[in-house]
Amino acid sequence: QCYESAGGYRNAFYYAQDSDLWLRMYAQGPFCSVSAPLYRRYLSTQSISSTRAAAQSKFCQLAQDSYRVTLHGESDLAIVAQAEDLAQQCRKQRGQPASRYAQATALLLIASQLRSTNHTKAIHYLKEAIRTCPYHARAWKAFLQTLFLRRRA
Repeated sequence: QCYESAGGYRNAFYYAQDSDLWLRMYAQGPFCSVSAPLYRRYLSTQSISSTRAAAQSKFCQLAQDSYRVTLHGESDLAIVAQAEDLAQQCRKQRGQPASRYAQATALLLIASQLRSTNHTKAIHYLKEAIRTCPYHARAWKAFLQTLFLRRRA
């Protein structure tokens, strides 16, 4: 009922439809969170969160802007139009491979998640990130930090 009352998913928020929906449902009334984990996150170098992170971040910002203006009783039509323009750009890129920089950033994301539990695997992903995009400064920084932390342990 809450989903339907919120209007369901909006295609304009292409890579952040969930964020947009949850914000609109949140605005309808009381919400609660559950402290128990309900799912396991799977990180992939091919996921939208990995390869299209910049666009996804823009969509999330637009969803938050939409939430804020509607919270004050204003129309979000201009924001939805911006989201639709961005979605059109993203649809044109569908099927195109992510840039080498985006691929390296995805590998860096996975390595960052592994650093606290498995230095060996983290180093593997960081080396792959550097091989994929040798000028990726954050990958180099994380690689050197991980090596240093591993030697201290």
